[in-house]
Amino acid sequence: MKNWKTNLLLLGTKVSAFAVVIATLLAPTCRNAWFQPKEPDNLKQLLRK
Repeated sequence: MKNWKTNLLLLGTKVSAFAVVIATLLAPTCRNAWFQPKEPDNLKQLLRK
């Protein structure tokens, strides 16, 4: 029984570490693809100056 628990704990640790690495690598890409900032109301006036 102990061996089964140990293997499950090791597998969970590896899966969690993999998820953290993938999340940190893909987060900036996802932000660049989907993030659209709101345009200020007076942007055209500001750009003319």
